[in-house]
Amino acid sequence: MKKTIFPLFCCLMLLACGQKSEKGAWAEKDKADFKKGCLQSYDEKGSKDEFFKTMGITKDEFVKVCDCSIQKLEAMYAPQDIIKGDKLSDDAQKLVDKCFMENFVGEKGAWKPKFKEVVSKQMEELTVKKAHSDEEKAVLQTLGQCMVEKIEKEFEIADLMSKSVSQVSNEKLKGIAENCAVELKLGMDILGVVFEKAAQEQP
Repeated sequence: MKKTIFPLFCCLMLLACGQKSEKGAWAEKDKADFKKGCLQSYDEKGSKDEFFKTMGITKDEFVKVCDCSIQKLEAMYAPQDIIKGDKLSDDAQKLVDKCFMENFVGEKGAWKPKFKEVVSKQMEELTVKKAHSDEEKAVLQTLGQCMVEKIEKEFEIADLMSKSVSQVSNEKLKGIAENCAVELKLGMDILGVVFEKAAQEQP
């Protein structure tokens, strides 16, 4: 899935800190400046990011991440405490990433519909397009649907968003495929179609 699911958007925001702002009570100007920088980062990076394009995340939708970020950051920090150099501090960035996850990705066992659709399409790339007949295509579609359901329940999203899949994760994926094959009473040789294609896509 690493070929489609790219790492989370990393926001770079410049915030003009007002003297009256403090933790729990940001001045309206600071909130407006943060939001302006947040949306500017979308224009500069998010609109060109392949994952954003795949998910169909528009600027109007990304506003939700900016508003969520302001709420979380205001509760935890004074404006001047979230900037490190010319970017957000690591802790502040984690809160922004959390807002992104809440709005567009979901969590283990509860994916957002669009994210699940993207993962399902990626699974189809690994399976159905390798089919040699309509019958094999139908079998692989069923296998892929089973795998997506199990991956949603068993994988942390951070593992799926990673550029590289660890050996442990690969073994876990193979186990899921084997379990689905058994449950669906498929011949284990059908799994070769899945992992042959996956191996070809390894960097």
